[in-house]
Amino acid sequence: MAYLKKSNVKDGMLTYISHTSDNNPAVTIKWDKAMQQIADKYTSDTEYMFPIITKEGNADETEQIKRSRHNVVYNLRSIGKLYKFSVSPTIAMTKDLWRKIMDEVSVSEVI
Repeated sequence: MAYLKKSNVKDGMLTYISHTSDNNPAVTIKWDKAMQQIADKYTSDTEYMFPIITKEGNADETEQIKRSRHNVVYNLRSIGKLYKFSVSPTIAMTKDLWRKIMDEVSVSEVI
C-alpha cells in the first residue's frame, strides 16, 4: 500500500504491482466508492495515494516505510497484550485475514 500511486487508478480500475517480490503479476480490481472514500480521508501531497511516504526520494522512502511498519508491529503487539491474546498478531496474520475476507466479499461490504 505504501507504493500505491494516485496514477494507479484509471477509468474506475486500480492496477497495482506489489513491491514485495520481483515476479508479482499486476493486480487489477474495480475501484469503488468505498475505496475512494478511504483515499479521500487519507490524502497525500505526494504522488502516492496514502500519507505513508510523505517525502519523495528513494532512500528516504524506504526509511519512511520501515518506520511505518515498525509502528504497525508495535501497535499489533499492544492490541495482543490489551486483549490477552495467546499469540501476538503479526502483519502476516492480518494480511492473511484480509485476503480471506476479500475472497468472500467486496471492499464496499467490509466498510
